[in-house]
Amino acid sequence: MVSQQLSYGNNPDVKTILILAANPTNTSRLRLDKEVREIDEGLRRASKREQFRLEQKWAVSQRDFYRAILDYQPQIVHFSGHGAGSNGIVLEDETEEPVEVNAHALASMFKLFATKGVECVLLNACYSEVQAKAISQHVNYVIGMNQAVGDKTAIAFSVAFYDALAAGQQVEFAYELGCAVLIKYLEQQTPVLFKKEQISIIPSKPEVDIIPPNPYQGLAAFGEEDAAFFIQYLCQFTRLERY
Repeated sequence: MVSQQLSYGNNPDVKTILILAANPTNTSRLRLDKEVREIDEGLRRASKREQFRLEQKWAVSQRDFYRAILDYQPQIVHFSGHGAGSNGIVLEDETEEPVEVNAHALASMFKLFATKGVECVLLNACYSEVQAKAISQHVNYVIGMNQAVGDKTAIAFSVAFYDALAAGQQVEFAYELGCAVLIKYLEQQTPVLFKKEQISIIPSKPEVDIIPPNPYQGLAAFGEEDAAFFIQYLCQFTRLERY
């Protein structure tokens, strides 16, 4: 396990990267320690290293998953582990056995966490595209994998992604760089980036003519108090006649 404490003080501009790693008993062994170590080393050498803080939680259970996000309040959440396609990502239960957390459950959690500052989620797990798409309803940038992903691919993408972020690049650039380094593995199309629609365009209301209510008073006579009302109606009527 690698621990990193970058010098960040109380600087609100520092972004926290939270890595949640899970490799439950009875699942194939993953090189999660190597992935985290290389991400850590890349952040340490980066020109913008003071802008990032790396936190880690290992052997993540369902309860640990949300507790760690509550505790660290990260801007970037990185899950590293197994995926089970449409069934979800694989965490641990209380007995360290695998348990699947589906897209609906993840989207519900990140709907809340997005209001607390989570702006990017990376699901570095096989077939995690379904979960990534669901989460992207609420989080600005979410990356998932559209097929099985091996250790080398997972590590190469992650390291390049965070190298770019720590060099001051934006998420989309970091994603593209991560994909580019996967060309030698012929897996450059495996990571998929989803972006939340951040701009709501409210159509302007067409200009309409407002016609005041009928001014006729029946058998009642107009009084001085009705003068403005009657003149407004005549002006409106005259303007409509010109069209």
